Amino acid sequence: MTTKNLLEKNFYVGERGPLVPMTFGYDISAATAGELTVSIVRPNGGVRVRTIPLTDITSASTGDIALTLADEDLNVEGTFGFRMTFADADAATVDHAEIYQIIVLPLASG
Repeated sequence: MTTKNLLEKNFYVGERGPLVPMTFGYDISAATAGELTVSIVRPNGGVRVRTIPLTDITSASTGDIALTLADEDLNVEGTFGFRMTFADADAATVDHAEIYQIIVLPLASG
C-alpha cells in the first residue's frame, strides 16, 4: 500500500473515540448515507471496511472529515492503512481518496 499521509499523532492499542482528520481532497457534498466508506488495513493484512457517518464530515466542499475511531479499529499494535472511498450512486462512480497511515503503539505497562 502506497502511503501519502502519515498521521503524526500517537495512537495506542484499543484507542477509540478520537477524531482523526483526513480528507478526500474533492467535493463530497453529494454524498448520502452509506456512500462514504473507509477500508482499514491491519498490520496482518486483514481488512475492515466500515461506513463513514455523514456526521464525520467537517467540510463537504473540500472533502474533509474527522473520522471517529470505533472499538475494533485499532485492535493491535503496528502500522494501519486507511483508505476512504466515495461510491456516488447518482453519478455511478467510485472515487478513492488519499491513503493514510497510522502507527499504533502498545499500551504502556505500569
